Amino acid sequence: MSQNQESGARANRYGREYGGKIAAALGATKKRAGSNECVLNGEAISIKCAKLDTDRVGVYTSVLSRIVAVLGAFETLTNGPYDVYRLSKGQFRDNMVIKQAGKPNEQGQVIRSVFERDGIKVASSLN
Repeated sequence: MSQNQESGARANRYGREYGGKIAAALGATKKRAGSNECVLNGEAISIKCAKLDTDRVGVYTSVLSRIVAVLGAFETLTNGPYDVYRLSKGQFRDNMVIKQAGKPNEQGQVIRSVFERDGIKVASSLN
C-alpha cells in the first residue's frame, strides 16, 4: 500500500507515539526527542512499530550507522498488544529492501516474517 503525505504523517505520528510507549515498557532511554533511537541494556537501538495490517518496518540507512540493533514491535490485535523482536544491524541489513534508493534518506525495509523467523523475541503481548 503506497502512502501519500497525509497517510505518511499519520504513520510517523503513530510510530513515534507507540515507539515511545514500547521504549518505556522495556526500560529503554530515548536518545533525543522526536526519535525512536534509544539505549537498552547499554546498546543503541531503534524501535519501529507496525500496526496489525502492516507487514514491514523501515529504518533510514543513516540511522543504521548509529545503532547495533532494530526492535520491531508488531501489533497482534487492533490497538495492541505488541510482540517485540530484535534483529541485529547485520541481520536487518542482510534482509532489507531499499526504498528511496539514491536519495539522501534511503530507507531499508524488512518484513515481519523475517523478524519472527530470525529475530530474538524480546517481549510478548506488550501494551
